Amino acid sequence: MKRRAVVIGLGQFGKKVARALARRGFSVLAIDQDMKAVEEIAPDVDRALALDSVDENALVDLKLEELECAVCALGSDSLEASILTTALLRQFGVRRIVSRSMSALHARILLKVGAHETVNPEEEMGERLAFRLSFPGLLEQIPLADDVSLIEIPCPETFHGRTLRELGVRQRYGLTVVAIRRVGKDRRPRLLANPRPGAPLQSGDVLVVIGSPESAQLVAQDTGEAPDEGGESR
Repeated sequence: MKRRAVVIGLGQFGKKVARALARRGFSVLAIDQDMKAVEEIAPDVDRALALDSVDENALVDLKLEELECAVCALGSDSLEASILTTALLRQFGVRRIVSRSMSALHARILLKVGAHETVNPEEEMGERLAFRLSFPGLLEQIPLADDVSLIEIPCPETFHGRTLRELGVRQRYGLTVVAIRRVGKDRRPRLLANPRPGAPLQSGDVLVVIGSPESAQLVAQDTGEAPDEGGESR
């Protein structure tokens, strides 16, 4: 049986969420007041409806309590509606409610009225852009703590054909390689978790490491100088 979700608010963010959930096997109900937005998303989801999400009577027949999750993706022009919609979703017993926030205050209110978590895509995009500009050699970052992140690094050319043991990444840079993203011979991407220290790296590999962005940037800019002593290192 398919997992079921509702996405309310079909702006750019809402449509992306709805399509991504559908691609991942969810049965998605997409809702917006704008018929044009509803018609645009309809081919990509199981069901799309034009209705007002703050109209309690309109929501009664949707059996929202049976859904696994709900995303309230209403934007900056609908702050009041996003708060009321979130409250109604909680009232109808939706198990997990994720609401889009536009500010720290808006997020606190959404959590107070029933959201289980909030997201601010503009803020997150701003952080990601700042990261890419600050560390142009790196691909992606997930902050874990102060100055510690999960980071993706394109495998430098100087690493190709060499092993993690030879390179001594932990000793030289203070980074731990936890996985390698690699495209196989069948052209399908694979994630090699907990990679063996003695396995050679390949062209096109992406190193998934834990450590500081500054250290990861040094790996991306590696000059190829080998350490004097390797040791069991990742």
